[in-house]
Amino acid sequence: MNPKKESLFSIQRQRDLLRRWYFSRIGLVAESALIGLASGLVVSFFRMALVQADGFRLNWYQRLSNAIYNKQWYPIGLEILAFIVLGLFLGWMSLWRPMARGSGIPQLKGYFEGHLTFRWFSELIVKITSGILGIGAGLSLGREGPSVQIGSYVGMGILTRSERSAVEKKFLITAGASAGLAAAFNAPLAGVLFALEELHRVFSPLLLTCTLAASMTADMVAGYFFGMHPVFNFRAIKLLPINLYPWIIVLGVVSALGADLFKRALYGFQDFYKHVPVPRCMWPILPLLASIPLGLYLFDVTGGGHPLI
Repeated sequence: MNPKKESLFSIQRQRDLLRRWYFSRIGLVAESALIGLASGLVVSFFRMALVQADGFRLNWYQRLSNAIYNKQWYPIGLEILAFIVLGLFLGWMSLWRPMARGSGIPQLKGYFEGHLTFRWFSELIVKITSGILGIGAGLSLGREGPSVQIGSYVGMGILTRSERSAVEKKFLITAGASAGLAAAFNAPLAGVLFALEELHRVFSPLLLTCTLAASMTADMVAGYFFGMHPVFNFRAIKLLPINLYPWIIVLGVVSALGADLFKRALYGFQDFYKHVPVPRCMWPILPLLASIPLGLYLFDVTGGGHPLI
């Protein structure tokens, strides 16, 4: 055989072998780990930015409190003006990319059901930017939902030119979402359980393997930057005496009622905004201005609340 033809045949055979490996289940799990790596890096950046924003907010409110104590009112006027501008900017971003609003989890469910579509790159930028600015300014928002949506966007980006089937793409995007949650809290099992219970509500061994590979990889990436310990470390808590166990049931009931009240309040305020005669781009201004007295007198309730916990 001609050496040149033999070389071309060998290259083609290697390509076919790689292609078969890529479309195999092993290749699917390997790509899940790759998405977990990328999601872990992006969410770790998001976490670091939030930590810096929390430190900046604490320093600013300390200075603002001292200024008010000394009867210097111009700093609070400056903050009001800054929050109005920030609110307009956040409102404009929510109009430009509405899929990046809120926690992102309902949008992700709608995407899996085929009702919604995403523009992954621009919405990823909007999600990170609005999350840092909103949480950093003191809005009582968590990083859970944004991290899930950020991870799913990263998965979509990696799959932009992929030839995989629609089902496999859903598995990989789910893997990215679980990796985002795992990186947000150094909790890989939480990411896996979230993907199975909240996003799909079905059990599949392949889906379980993909989400586990992505979550474990993202957890290792986050552990490199933040340490391998979990975000909520309760090792110092002593075991409860058995006679106090009935109070745990009471605590669960009260917590459930409080959570339900909080959920209803969120839905109520969404309806309230629909009846407020102001442009939608101005909606974020009200909660931003409301966060100023909270930042001055109840600082621990501002932001994500993780230092308080």
